[in-house]
Amino acid sequence: MATESHTPTTKLPLRDLLRHRDFRWIYFGQIVSDFGDSLTFLSLLILVQRLGGSELQLAGVVIAATAPALVVGLLSGVFVDRWDRRRIMIVADSVRAVMVLGFVFVRSLDLLWVMYLLTFAQAAIGTMFNPARAALLADVVPRESLLAANSVSQTSRIIFNLLGTATAGILVGVAGTVWPAFVVDAVTFALSALLITRVAFRSAPVPKTERSHAVLSELTDGLRLLTRNRPLRGMLLAATVALLGLGAVNVLFVPFVIGELGANEAWLGGIEASQVAAMVLAGATVAVMSRRLRLNLVTAGGLLLMGLAVGAIALVHAPWQMMIVVFVAGLGLTPVQASAATVAQTSVEPELIGRSNAALQSVISAASVLSMGLAGVFATAIGIRTVFLISGAITLVAAAVAYWMLADADAGAPESESAATVAVPVPAEA
Repeated sequence: MATESHTPTTKLPLRDLLRHRDFRWIYFGQIVSDFGDSLTFLSLLILVQRLGGSELQLAGVVIAATAPALVVGLLSGVFVDRWDRRRIMIVADSVRAVMVLGFVFVRSLDLLWVMYLLTFAQAAIGTMFNPARAALLADVVPRESLLAANSVSQTSRIIFNLLGTATAGILVGVAGTVWPAFVVDAVTFALSALLITRVAFRSAPVPKTERSHAVLSELTDGLRLLTRNRPLRGMLLAATVALLGLGAVNVLFVPFVIGELGANEAWLGGIEASQVAAMVLAGATVAVMSRRLRLNLVTAGGLLLMGLAVGAIALVHAPWQMMIVVFVAGLGLTPVQASAATVAQTSVEPELIGRSNAALQSVISAASVLSMGLAGVFATAIGIRTVFLISGAITLVAAAVAYWMLADADAGAPESESAATVAVPVPAEA
């Protein structure tokens, strides 16, 4: 198929967005992949546990899944901007469909290194798949409809991650063994690749003169985005500050509910369900109301809710109170995620979208890892409740940063030809 300039300018209502041919196939591919990812991640933890692995070995799985975003994330963005993003997604899912079957052969702790290697490799491929998906989404969806598209995507990600986790527990429990979960995940990767082949858009080829540039030079260009692009710089700064506060919650949540509140483990599921319900509600609301929302207000408002909620955890003395607090936090989380993705897609030229998304992934991962690493130290030194108060305050600072730095984000399209300036037809129902 010949290369098309395919990025539309007409804003699509939500119902028409869901009928947009290319968006629909990208969306279906995403939810299938999200389902498989969450199914495999929990299955890996279950497998380590069944093999008699220690907490340190369990942590190794988490580190192997997280480290690629820090190690190769920015470099992956360079290649996403060089190559056809649709093809990247198809190849990435096809390779992972085969790779995930390797987990089937991990049957003893002696082979745990194979699990770590495969987990790292899969996550490394994911550092190309996710920016490619974000960039392809910006190619096929009108710029003014990206907030709605990202809200729908984030909401579905929450739902299908939850379904994948639940399916993993049921599948392993019924089968009595873990390997069927990996086979199912291989099928989801293959199905996702098949769905992406239905996308009609092809990325424009990179000019030969640009292909000849050194990768290091293009990586440097991507890093310069952080200093010369105010909306992206503002989102990265706000995300970094927020994750320095919010990362601690991931580490201290379980110890607080079980240890500090003295609640039964059964409460954990109800508390998590409360947050998921809020995230789905907020994501659907932003998707429907995206035409009337500004990115700085969405981001700052979401961070404000999360900051107040995290700080309020310090005042919680019963599990039911915790359910209310995390519900409020969930109302802010999905809008922030959707607006962050939208800023990374709309504040730079199309040929830099891969690097902007990779930069966002890398910075968020680094801030989150740092926060989680320090959480336990500070909780021991000053107490869990005090850490939550400080975390909430840090997140409120992030809200102020987002409101100030993203004030012009909605009008911040690049001056050069971009997704906002190329008029092409919008494909409707196939």
